[in-house]
Amino acid sequence: FPPETPLFPAAATVLQYLENYTDHFGLRRFIQFSTLVTATKWSRVDALWKVSLSTGETLDFDSLVVSNGHYRRPRYPNIPGLHTWLSTGRAMHSAWYRRPEQLASYNKIVVVGGGPSAHDLCVDLTAVGKRVLQSIPSDPETYPPDSDLYRKVPRIASYKDNGELLLQDGTVEQGVDYVVLATGYEYSFPFISEPELVC
Repeated sequence: FPPETPLFPAAATVLQYLENYTDHFGLRRFIQFSTLVTATKWSRVDALWKVSLSTGETLDFDSLVVSNGHYRRPRYPNIPGLHTWLSTGRAMHSAWYRRPEQLASYNKIVVVGGGPSAHDLCVDLTAVGKRVLQSIPSDPETYPPDSDLYRKVPRIASYKDNGELLLQDGTVEQGVDYVVLATGYEYSFPFISEPELVC
Protein backbone atom coordinates (compact mmCIF):
# COMPACT_ATOMS: atom_id res chain seq x y z
CA PHE A 1 0.00 0.00 0.00
CA PRO A 2 1.15 3.59 -0.50
CA PRO A 3 2.56 5.16 2.70
CA GLU A 4 -0.48 7.45 3.09
CA THR A 5 -2.90 4.48 3.27
CA PRO A 6 -4.85 4.43 6.57
CA LEU A 7 -4.22 1.57 9.01
CA PHE A 8 -7.74 0.24 8.30
CA PRO A 9 -8.24 1.00 4.60
CA ALA A 10 -11.65 1.22 2.97
CA ALA A 11 -12.79 -1.69 0.80
CA ALA A 12 -12.30 0.38 -2.37
CA THR A 13 -8.66 1.00 -1.40
CA VAL A 14 -8.03 -2.71 -0.86
CA LEU A 15 -9.70 -3.56 -4.17
CA GLN A 16 -7.54 -1.00 -6.00
CA TYR A 17 -4.42 -2.43 -4.38
CA LEU A 18 -5.34 -5.98 -5.46
CA GLU A 19 -6.08 -4.87 -9.01
CA ASN A 20 -2.79 -2.94 -9.23
CA TYR A 21 -0.86 -5.92 -7.82
CA THR A 22 -2.54 -8.31 -10.29
CA ASP A 23 -1.75 -6.07 -13.25
CA HIS A 24 1.83 -5.35 -12.15
CA PHE A 25 2.71 -9.06 -11.95
CA GLY A 26 0.59 -10.16 -14.93
CA LEU A 27 -1.59 -12.48 -12.89
CA ARG A 28 -4.96 -12.04 -14.62
CA ARG A 29 -4.28 -14.93 -17.00
CA PHE A 30 -4.18 -17.26 -13.96
CA ILE A 31 -7.47 -16.05 -12.44
CA GLN A 32 -10.90 -17.41 -13.29
CA PHE A 33 -13.51 -14.96 -11.96
CA SER A 34 -17.15 -15.72 -11.07
CA THR A 35 -16.34 -19.38 -10.55
CA LEU A 36 -16.81 -21.51 -7.44
CA VAL A 37 -14.82 -24.58 -6.49
CA THR A 38 -17.55 -27.15 -5.89
CA ALA A 39 -15.39 -30.17 -5.05
CA THR A 40 -11.79 -31.29 -4.78
CA LYS A 41 -10.38 -34.80 -4.70
CA TRP A 42 -6.81 -36.02 -4.42
CA SER A 43 -5.97 -38.66 -7.04
CA ARG A 44 -3.38 -41.01 -5.59
CA VAL A 45 -2.93 -42.63 -9.02
CA ASP A 46 -2.15 -39.36 -10.84
CA ALA A 47 -0.71 -37.54 -7.80
CA LEU A 48 -2.93 -34.56 -8.71
CA TRP A 49 -5.84 -32.62 -7.30
CA LYS A 50 -9.02 -33.02 -9.34
CA VAL A 51 -10.85 -29.70 -8.92
CA SER A 52 -14.49 -29.42 -9.99
CA LEU A 53 -15.80 -25.94 -10.82
CA SER A 54 -19.24 -24.37 -10.98
CA THR A 55 -18.74 -24.06 -14.75
CA GLY A 56 -18.94 -27.86 -15.03
CA GLU A 57 -15.21 -28.23 -15.70
CA THR A 58 -12.86 -30.48 -13.76
CA LEU A 59 -9.22 -29.40 -13.87
CA ASP A 60 -6.02 -31.03 -12.59
CA PHE A 61 -3.55 -29.25 -10.29
CA ASP A 62 -0.28 -30.22 -8.62
CA SER A 63 -1.08 -28.19 -5.51
CA LEU A 64 -4.14 -26.81 -3.82
CA VAL A 65 -4.01 -23.68 -1.67
CA VAL A 66 -7.16 -22.84 0.28
CA SER A 67 -7.04 -19.19 1.28
CA ASN A 68 -10.68 -18.21 1.59
CA GLY A 69 -10.37 -17.55 5.32
CA HIS A 70 -12.92 -18.73 7.83
CA TYR A 71 -14.93 -15.54 8.44
CA ARG A 72 -17.89 -16.83 6.47
CA ARG A 73 -19.98 -19.34 8.44
CA PRO A 74 -21.04 -17.87 11.81
CA ARG A 75 -20.69 -19.95 14.95
CA TYR A 76 -23.81 -19.95 17.11
CA PRO A 77 -23.64 -21.08 20.73
CA ASN A 78 -25.92 -23.94 21.73
CA ILE A 79 -27.99 -22.14 24.37
CA PRO A 80 -31.66 -22.84 25.16
CA GLY A 81 -34.00 -20.33 23.53
CA LEU A 82 -31.43 -18.75 21.20
CA HIS A 83 -32.95 -20.28 18.07
CA THR A 84 -36.27 -18.58 18.85
CA TRP A 85 -34.59 -15.20 19.27
CA LEU A 86 -32.79 -15.65 15.94
CA SER A 87 -35.86 -16.86 14.06
CA THR A 88 -38.03 -14.02 15.37
CA GLY A 89 -35.50 -11.32 14.44
CA ARG A 90 -34.47 -10.40 17.99
CA ALA A 91 -30.86 -11.54 17.51
CA MET A 92 -28.22 -11.76 14.81
CA HIS A 93 -24.60 -12.75 14.39
CA SER A 94 -22.02 -9.96 14.17
CA ALA A 95 -21.21 -11.21 10.65
CA TRP A 96 -24.28 -9.29 9.48
CA TYR A 97 -23.59 -6.10 11.46
CA ARG A 98 -22.41 -3.10 9.44
CA ARG A 99 -23.26 0.11 11.35
CA PRO A 100 -25.20 1.33 14.40
CA GLU A 101 -28.10 2.56 12.26
CA GLN A 102 -29.14 -1.07 11.77
CA LEU A 103 -30.08 -1.19 15.44
CA ALA A 104 -31.57 2.30 15.69
CA SER A 105 -34.96 1.07 16.95
CA TYR A 106 -33.46 -0.83 19.91
CA ASN A 107 -32.40 0.69 23.20
CA LYS A 108 -31.06 -2.15 25.36
CA ILE A 109 -28.69 -4.34 23.38
CA VAL A 110 -26.66 -7.32 24.56
CA VAL A 111 -23.39 -8.06 22.79
CA VAL A 112 -22.28 -11.66 23.37
CA GLY A 113 -18.55 -12.35 23.24
CA GLY A 114 -15.23 -11.11 24.49
CA GLY A 115 -13.12 -10.71 21.36
CA PRO A 116 -12.26 -7.78 19.09
CA SER A 117 -15.59 -7.87 17.20
CA ALA A 118 -17.54 -7.69 20.45
CA HIS A 119 -15.39 -4.82 21.67
CA ASP A 120 -15.83 -2.89 18.41
CA LEU A 121 -19.60 -3.40 18.57
CA CYS A 122 -19.78 -2.10 22.13
CA VAL A 123 -17.79 1.01 21.21
CA ASP A 124 -19.88 1.57 18.08
CA LEU A 125 -23.22 1.25 19.87
CA THR A 126 -22.41 3.26 22.99
CA ALA A 127 -21.07 6.06 20.76
CA VAL A 128 -24.61 6.56 19.44
CA GLY A 129 -26.20 6.41 22.89
CA LYS A 130 -27.30 2.76 23.06
CA ARG A 131 -27.40 0.94 26.39
CA VAL A 132 -25.07 -2.03 25.90
CA LEU A 133 -24.54 -5.09 28.05
CA GLN A 134 -21.54 -7.22 27.13
CA SER A 135 -21.93 -10.90 28.00
CA ILE A 136 -18.34 -11.93 28.62
CA PRO A 137 -16.78 -15.35 29.03
CA SER A 138 -13.99 -14.50 31.45
CA ASP A 139 -12.42 -12.13 33.97
CA PRO A 140 -14.21 -8.77 33.91
CA GLU A 141 -11.00 -7.01 34.97
CA THR A 142 -9.66 -7.27 31.41
CA TYR A 143 -12.62 -5.34 29.92
CA PRO A 144 -13.50 -1.62 30.00
CA PRO A 145 -15.04 -0.30 33.22
CA ASP A 146 -18.83 -0.10 33.49
CA SER A 147 -20.44 3.25 32.68
CA ASP A 148 -23.89 4.76 32.17
CA LEU A 149 -24.16 3.12 28.75
CA TYR A 150 -21.98 0.01 29.16
CA ARG A 151 -22.10 -2.85 31.64
CA LYS A 152 -20.51 -6.30 31.76
CA VAL A 153 -22.67 -9.33 32.55
CA PRO A 154 -21.91 -13.07 32.84
CA ARG A 155 -22.55 -15.60 30.08
CA ILE A 156 -26.13 -16.26 29.08
CA ALA A 157 -27.64 -19.54 30.36
CA SER A 158 -30.92 -19.26 28.45
CA TYR A 159 -32.99 -16.92 26.30
CA LYS A 160 -36.58 -16.44 27.48
CA ASP A 161 -39.55 -15.56 25.25
CA ASN A 162 -40.40 -12.35 27.10
CA GLY A 163 -37.19 -10.41 26.50
CA GLU A 164 -35.49 -11.84 29.57
CA LEU A 165 -32.09 -13.46 29.67
CA LEU A 166 -31.14 -15.89 32.43
CA LEU A 167 -27.44 -15.42 33.17
CA GLN A 168 -25.08 -18.12 34.42
CA ASP A 169 -24.83 -16.54 37.86
CA GLY A 170 -28.61 -16.98 38.28
CA THR A 171 -29.55 -13.34 37.74
CA VAL A 172 -32.13 -12.31 35.16
CA GLU A 173 -31.66 -9.42 32.75
CA GLN A 174 -35.02 -7.93 31.76
CA GLY A 175 -36.14 -5.69 28.91
CA VAL A 176 -33.52 -6.77 26.40
CA ASP A 177 -34.47 -5.45 22.96
CA TYR A 178 -31.83 -7.14 20.83
CA VAL A 179 -28.80 -9.48 20.96
CA VAL A 180 -25.73 -9.41 18.72
CA LEU A 181 -23.64 -12.58 18.82
CA ALA A 182 -19.93 -11.89 18.36
CA THR A 183 -19.24 -15.59 18.85
CA GLY A 184 -16.78 -16.32 16.08
CA TYR A 185 -16.86 -18.47 12.99
CA GLU A 186 -16.73 -22.14 12.04
CA TYR A 187 -14.06 -23.52 9.75
CA SER A 188 -15.89 -24.71 6.66
CA PHE A 189 -14.29 -26.25 3.59
CA PRO A 190 -17.19 -28.23 2.09
CA PHE A 191 -15.40 -28.59 -1.24
CA ILE A 192 -12.54 -30.65 0.22
CA SER A 193 -13.39 -34.35 0.23
CA GLU A 194 -10.29 -35.38 2.19
CA PRO A 195 -9.45 -32.61 4.68
CA GLU A 196 -6.74 -34.78 6.29
CA LEU A 197 -4.62 -34.17 3.17
CA VAL A 198 -4.63 -30.42 3.74
CA CYS A 199 -2.26 -28.86 6.25
